[in-house]
Amino acid sequence: MLKVAIIDMYKGASNQGMRNIHEILEGYAKEHNISIIKNVYDIRGKGEVPDLNYDVYISSGGPGSPIAIEGWEEDWLKLIHSIILHNENFALKKYVFLICHSFQLMCYHFKLATVSLRQSESFGIFPMHPT
Repeated sequence: MLKVAIIDMYKGASNQGMRNIHEILEGYAKEHNISIIKNVYDIRGKGEVPDLNYDVYISSGGPGSPIAIEGWEEDWLKLIHSIILHNENFALKKYVFLICHSFQLMCYHFKLATVSLRQSESFGIFPMHPT
């Protein structure tokens, strides 16, 4: 059995991301013949934050700028730091998958890259060119 916390970062905005996350998890469970317990936490809308009782944390994309502080980020970062601390001290690791807004927030927080505003919203996959 796999316990998965899905952290909804969409702030109530219509999206396909949450549906896709559920479909991927259901497909994985079926393909590998395992049970997956999943719970959704609406951190931006309701301030819900999962505890450390999950094996996997999936933090979704969402609207807005990852550098515009709205107040919920501190709770999200506390969770991320708790997972990092757990992984530094225990053999059984917890896994985190960061999507779009979540990934940008992490890059900004840990100063891994420059995070800047886009000219417009986008959706989908864009080509990548080697430089």
